[in-house]
Amino acid sequence: MGDSRRFDLFAKFVSNKIPKHFKIADVSAGKGYLQSALRELGFTNIVSFDKRKKHVKGTRQYKWFNCNTEEKFDSVIAMHPDEGTDHSIVYAVKHRVPAFVCPCCVKPDAVVYWQSSCDYHAWLKHLEKLATKFGREVTWHKLGMSGKNDVMWIH
Repeated sequence: MGDSRRFDLFAKFVSNKIPKHFKIADVSAGKGYLQSALRELGFTNIVSFDKRKKHVKGTRQYKWFNCNTEEKFDSVIAMHPDEGTDHSIVYAVKHRVPAFVCPCCVKPDAVVYWQSSCDYHAWLKHLEKLATKFGREVTWHKLGMSGKNDVMWIH
């Protein structure tokens, strides 16, 4: 079980970086806790994606977000998105929008990854390289929580 503060901490970090009117893609949204935390901070245009039908309610969409998603967003957020991690980054780079990604595990899906599936730090370097090779700036931030707390901010 993850740190119960993770959604609020992540939402507060995001809220200090982008305008409240942005249209946001919430990747691998699960039960929608991050969307709720963002709404409490004044964000209103959030589309949450999750491939698990049991989690789909309200504004969430029952489909998997990927780097070729045609819908246009002003920003991408992804809290522990599993296979959506590299898709979120590639989408943000491709559309030149800010992204906030908090990876939890090594699960490449959009881009070939040749390293060990157990090496989390090599995975983080790979993800940063995905963004920076296309001229995007990356800043890392640590959320004040237990568990995987590295946030990659692509701006």
